[in-house]
Amino acid sequence: TPTPGATLTQFEFSPDGSILAARGKTSAGTTSPVDSLIDLWRLDERFSTIRAEAGTDRYLVGMGFTATGAFRTLEQSYVETRLNTWNLQTGEGIEQITGLGEIDRQDSLYAFSSDGVNVLVAGAVAGSRILNTHTQTTTALRIGPTGIANGMFSQDGRYLVVATFDNVQVFSNAE
Repeated sequence: TPTPGATLTQFEFSPDGSILAARGKTSAGTTSPVDSLIDLWRLDERFSTIRAEAGTDRYLVGMGFTATGAFRTLEQSYVETRLNTWNLQTGEGIEQITGLGEIDRQDSLYAFSSDGVNVLVAGAVAGSRILNTHTQTTTALRIGPTGIANGMFSQDGRYLVVATFDNVQVFSNAE
């Protein structure tokens, strides 16, 4: 059972399949603020909920597991983006990266590579790009005029598949 009143929009399994994460939001009414959250389940019960910092304009906009089982969340406000890494066994934060300036507040698609390094970021204003979270460098993707509908990295992180409204494109890591 999800958090009461939650509408869940994204799901991810841990690499070993033992944890299910679901990102979504709740709202008590039309005038109340939206509460973004991530519910975490061991397959038989919800054991934790991660929430954006209360009383702020922060929203949880993306999530993903690394190949080692660490869990990453992307939290965005009007002026700042934070990439958080969590140890789900203890519920504690491991690392926080701030100042990811290449993410636009109007971006709407985030997909994490399993190596925990790259994030596919896409939006109508800033376009489609891959953000390397270690070097904080960005690589623009030449997708075409229709924009991205969805995208995901392969398990080994070597390939990225992107579905546009016209076609499907596969990119490979140049290493």
